[in-house]
Formats: sequence, C-alpha cells, structure tokens
Amino acid sequence: MQKRGVIHYHLLVFHPKRLQFPKPDKQGWWPHGSTNRRTGIKRAVAYMAKYMSKGDTAQYPKGARTYGCGGLQGTAKMEMRWWKLPQWIRKETQPEDEPRRVSHVYADTGELVGGFELPKTGRVLRCPWRVIFSGGSVYLKRVEGR
Repeated sequence: MQKRGVIHYHLLVFHPKRLQFPKPDKQGWWPHGSTNRRTGIKRAVAYMAKYMSKGDTAQYPKGARTYGCGGLQGTAKMEMRWWKLPQWIRKETQPEDEPRRVSHVYADTGELVGGFELPKTGRVLRCPWRVIFSGGSVYLKRVEGR
C-alpha cells in the first residue's frame, strides 16, 4: 500500500530481449495512473523478493487481491478467454465461438498440426505458424496461404 492509502502494483513479465512493450498508460490499457518499465533486471528473484517482503505488514482494503485474475463469469469470462488468444485466431472467430486449442492429425498427410477447434461446429482452424528447429535454434515460419 502507498502512504496515501492506494494499492501500488508490480507486474513481472519475462520476454525475449528483442521485444519492446509499449507503456500501458500511453496505450490506454491502464487508466489508473502512470506506469514505469524496467528492463534488463539481472537478479529478478531478488528484485521481486524486495517488494514481496513489504507485504507482510500491509493492511489491504477489503476485497483486494495480491495476485491472480478472476471473478469473471458467463459472457465476461468467455470474452476474457478470447482476448488471450493469438491474434490470428481472434481475426477468424468471435468470443461466442469459444475456440479451444487442439492438436490435429490430418488423415490424408499424417501431419500433426496445432490449431483451434470451434466446439459448436467442429471446425478446426490450423495454426498459420510452424516451429522449425535448426542448428540449435528455434524459428517460427508463417505457412503461405493461411
């Protein structure tokens, strides 16, 4: 808790160095105040422990959560799940389609392909990306025509 009685949030995200995320307040994702980013933290566990140790004496307001995401039901929960899906599947579906991850083997080729199934119709949407392992590295390649 801050001295003025409001909760101060910390979020830790691990990602490849080459990725840069925009500031949430500048994108309109966090309308509750300013945000700050730290990159290249060498000792992430020690950094987190510093802030987590402060929680022992904090008096949180009733109903405050110190972690997690929840409390959604029905259509709100369905929509939240949909927004967490990859962009390519969101372009092809609506929240009410309720896409579910599947691995699918195509009988004609025997190819194992990841994708999403739309339970109401049984339609399988194949992932337009393939994982390629080469020379000790992992690459993603977009499959043409998808």
